[in-house]
Amino acid sequence: MKKFLSTIAYLDVQKILIAAVLIGGVFYQFFFDDGVILTKEVEELRNQTKQEEQKKKETELSLAEEKRMKEAVGILTEKYQLISKKLPAQLSTFEINTAIETYARETQVKIKSTKPGTAEHQEIVEEVPLEISIEGKYQDILQFIYNVSVAERLTRLKTLTLVPSGGIDHAFFSNSLKLDGVIVGYKLAPEKDEPKKEGAQ
Repeated sequence: MKKFLSTIAYLDVQKILIAAVLIGGVFYQFFFDDGVILTKEVEELRNQTKQEEQKKKETELSLAEEKRMKEAVGILTEKYQLISKKLPAQLSTFEINTAIETYARETQVKIKSTKPGTAEHQEIVEEVPLEISIEGKYQDILQFIYNVSVAERLTRLKTLTLVPSGGIDHAFFSNSLKLDGVIVGYKLAPEKDEPKKEGAQ
């Protein structure tokens, strides 16, 4: 250090100034912290904080959606259990036909014809249709329709056409009406068999 200081002492002012500028430049370049490093670190910390906040929001949204889905599944399960208690597991067109004959006797309407339809599979229930054609007085047919609509087997008239039994030409003189329609009974749809895994016995 003494040698370095003694060497500087022998230099003239111009050389000392040049040396000072060079030393100052090296110091500024490598050691002086003008706040840029600190600013970068703060910016990086801010970005990391934003990312963590975004992750937190996404997690909260996912948890809220999961909770909503669980509640929806619970409600659907309750509804399914309620429906499954009301609907029979087995229901044939013969059973529907027997019920229709009972309603016809009670309301004094005449069954002209019945014809089984093609069962329609849905996700939870299966529709069992029966095409019917009946004749009777207006009030008797209304009572027949009511009896069908309140049946325990959840039967209903899906389609109906009501015309005078003698046709449109005899509408004024006719005291009897003809009803053509489709009565539908409902039963629980059979559960789908899960596909067997490969290698399973």
